[in-house]
Amino acid sequence: MLPLGQIISKYDIQCHCYADDTQLYVPLKPNRTYVKQEARNLGVVFDLCLYFNAQVTKVVWTCFLQVRLISKVRPFLSFSDLEKVIHTFITSRLDYCNTLYSGISKGNIHRLQLIQNAAVRLLTRSRRSDHIAPILAGLHWLPVCFRIDFKILLLVFKTLHGQAPIYIGDLLNPYEPDHCLRSSGGNLLTVPVSHLVTKGDWAFAVRAPKLWNSLSEEFRLAKSVSSFKLLLKTFFYIIRPFLKLLCGLLWLLNVCSFI
Repeated sequence: MLPLGQIISKYDIQCHCYADDTQLYVPLKPNRTYVKQEARNLGVVFDLCLYFNAQVTKVVWTCFLQVRLISKVRPFLSFSDLEKVIHTFITSRLDYCNTLYSGISKGNIHRLQLIQNAAVRLLTRSRRSDHIAPILAGLHWLPVCFRIDFKILLLVFKTLHGQAPIYIGDLLNPYEPDHCLRSSGGNLLTVPVSHLVTKGDWAFAVRAPKLWNSLSEEFRLAKSVSSFKLLLKTFFYIIRPFLKLLCGLLWLLNVCSFI
């Protein structure tokens, strides 16, 4: 340690010696900050504004590479085996930590949806001009935007039934009205007040209760995970598109009434 200690003291660097380690303390220059634009945690790239542009770009590039590689071995695989390969190398990447995508831009959601569309066309050998929604419904694959909400709602259900980590349960509070109301006993959650529309409303503590309360009582009072998944897929495939269509028709009627 003596020669190394002389070298360290020569450059005015502080050090601390342990039994199996030596730590050096290098001060930063004053009036100078070092801010990293991106950081990686558990394989997910976070940016300063939580737009997840870099993360989506990474997923898109990796998944399209897998699509090209899988297309080369498609003639040698059966339909069921090819579906398993697609789920292993593509769908798993789309679903990994996809609850973080709740609230990202529609452009990024569209980029992720293009990956799923390419995987479906690779599996079914459909043309680019074919409408993708009926093909997805035939395969019982939820679109990317619905898979995000599905994951959040499933996590809420497991949390309320003691099948999720405790720290997630700390973010969810049951709704308890001050008076006896019709909503009492409906297994509702309290939606906390957020101060930032672009960030606060998309936090799990706010987004999850809103999605959960939007479900009917039949969904919220499901007895098992399997029955809840079945009801939830029915909701995303049939009920939710119908509600969107109904809202669009009502908006169109309102517009026509002013003309």
